[in-house]
Amino acid sequence: MTNITDDLTRTLIMIERALKLRLQLNDLGQAAAGVTLNQAVLLSQIAATGNLATVSGLSGARKRAVHTLTAAVDGVEKKGLVQRSKIKGEDGRVIRIGLTSEGAAALASFRASLNAIVKLLCAT
Repeated sequence: MTNITDDLTRTLIMIERALKLRLQLNDLGQAAAGVTLNQAVLLSQIAATGNLATVSGLSGARKRAVHTLTAAVDGVEKKGLVQRSKIKGEDGRVIRIGLTSEGAAALASFRASLNAIVKLLCAT
């Protein structure tokens, strides 16, 4: 029984460390780039689509409800980090989401701070 208890304890410690790291990444990202970790992930996914993302595509990729991603996109749009647009010749109901120059800069800043953290972690 102690092996199961020991394994569970080790697993819980690893989960706790992962959660602390996530909070630290969130704090550092906000300080460096003005975006949360979730916002940085969203901006990264939008950039990965070539700035042609749709809310339904993002919700599928993140396995989240469409209304959840709509709210997330609304938040970064209010910050001026993304813009919605329609593409001429495409179905008029389709709205594409792309990074603004401010969004690209915030994502680059967040990635730079993340790279610095990874280097620190690997050095220890």
